Amino acid sequence: MTLMGTTWRIFIMTNNQLIQFDGIEYPVSYKPAEIIFPKYGEMKDNILKVHDEFADWTVTPQNLKSSKEVRKNLNKLKRTINSQRISITSGIQKPAKMFKANIDDLIAIIDETTKNIDSQLKHYDDKLRQDKHDQHVKFIKQACEDAGVDPSKIRYNASWDNKTYSNPKFEAELYEQVDILRKNKQQLETNKRIIIQKADELGIPFAHYFDQLQREVPLDEILNDMQAEKDELIAIAKKQKETKQKEQADLVKHGDKAIDPQTGEVKDKTYTFRLEFQNVTKYQVDQLNSFLKDWGIKARRIK
Repeated sequence: MTLMGTTWRIFIMTNNQLIQFDGIEYPVSYKPAEIIFPKYGEMKDNILKVHDEFADWTVTPQNLKSSKEVRKNLNKLKRTINSQRISITSGIQKPAKMFKANIDDLIAIIDETTKNIDSQLKHYDDKLRQDKHDQHVKFIKQACEDAGVDPSKIRYNASWDNKTYSNPKFEAELYEQVDILRKNKQQLETNKRIIIQKADELGIPFAHYFDQLQREVPLDEILNDMQAEKDELIAIAKKQKETKQKEQADLVKHGDKAIDPQTGEVKDKTYTFRLEFQNVTKYQVDQLNSFLKDWGIKARRIK
């Protein structure tokens, strides 16, 4: 590896325990741990004999003293065995722990050295990432402007800014989103025209139904809501008409006044006048008579 004009060579051969750094060899030698316990089997057999002998042992007042002596000897044997285990394994582990501490010390120095370089390289990496991001934003804006869609609706993928992310892949994913937005916009305009046409047919306002479109409410549901609004308006008008007709029918006429018979309150004035209808059809006359009858208006044909 070359750094500031100096060639460094780092090579590790685990089989020969050899580390080479900048042309200098640093050997590491060790012997695999070996513990020889030749009479383990014999000792185990003797301990098993004791185990079998006392497996069904019952402590009684008569053997109380000897039972305590057996327990004492067994515990003493256990402590002796365990003490040897601790002593031997500690001796084996000590050089391994020292070697680990040496390696950790070297690694800490290397980490401290690379940390300063990393922090400075990060500044350049961040700048390259930001430059790539700015280029992407500019490209997205132009692509959306060409397609007539809103660039703020593009779902930006943070991976696009990675230096390993290719531009062709970025552009392909972007144009896929742009195409979806363009089709959605076309569908939105078509749905708006359908709503306007339906509103004209029903004679109701349509602006607030555009809000439902923006909230992605299905068109069929919106059209059902429009019909329901019209039906409700018809029902309200019918109810108001029936109420007014009943009120008019209940009024008592005295002279030129219409009086509420329950309260005696003058509700309205009455009028008698003549109207002349010219060139009307029978159907129109029938419709007029039906209207007058519904509203309790008395009328007579003069000629």
